[in-house]
Formats: sequence, C-alpha cells, structure tokens
Amino acid sequence: MDGRPKQFILILIAFLMVLGSVMTASATVTITELTPGTGTVYSTATISGTCSATAGTVTITFGTETVGTAAVTGTGTGSFTCVFTVPIHVYGTETITATYDGAEGSATTTFFILPNVVNITTPTNNVVGTIITISGTGYAANDNITVAFGTNN
Repeated sequence: MDGRPKQFILILIAFLMVLGSVMTASATVTITELTPGTGTVYSTATISGTCSATAGTVTITFGTETVGTAAVTGTGTGSFTCVFTVPIHVYGTETITATYDGAEGSATTTFFILPNVVNITTPTNNVVGTIITISGTGYAANDNITVAFGTNN
C-alpha cells in the first residue's frame, strides 16, 4: 500500500473540519417592539426581539451606524433587548436593523426622526436688534425654518 488512500482521508477530514468551522446555520431574527417609534436626535429608544438562536449577539444599526449590541439569551427561542441613543440624522424615516452575529440573520423596522430645537439664547435685555441664537438637530441642509416671536414672524 502506497499511503495514498490514507493521505486522501486525512485531507478530506481536514477539509471537512475547516468547512464546518466556517459554515454556520443562519438564525431567524424578529423585532417585536421598538419604543418609541418616533423621537428626536439624542433621545433614547428601546428595541426588543427574538432569535432562533439561544446565544450570541445581535448588533443594532441605525441607518448605517452601529448604535448598540445585545446578548441573545433564553432557551428554545432566544430574546434580546437594546437601549440606544438616536444618532445625528436629518428628520424623516430611518431604517433600524437587528443583525445576529455578523450577518447570519437580520430584521428591520423604521424610526421617524423629528426635528428639535435644542438651544435658544435668552437675551439679557429686550431691545429691538438684540441677537438671539437658536440651534437644533434633525434639520436637513438648506431647510427653511420660521421663527415666531409673539404674533410677528
């Protein structure tokens, strides 16, 4: 016997071991709740869901930005919950994705971002011509914003 069948079997076993280490079963991810479904930049939200896996990690992305991770826990069907801060985005609808362990399974939902005034300087005197600075988040570039003082715009 020249050893070729033995070498072939050893190569086949090594190949199957490598193949088994890189192939994993995908998991089914379901988002069961997003609270609240609307909010402003820097507000907090909570996303919860289930996963057909009972261990691992779910990564939460807001648009393309990772905003948190959550451990999958449970028996039979795993569950996850993640509290995250809404990142800077313009107002409107943004997709939130929950992805199990890299890319094995994912689910999406949407969040509506509301514009928000975050700071108004208070003048020290009420004289016509006094400069007041107003800043906010969630507005798109070149948005027209109306500021009203009493009955005057």
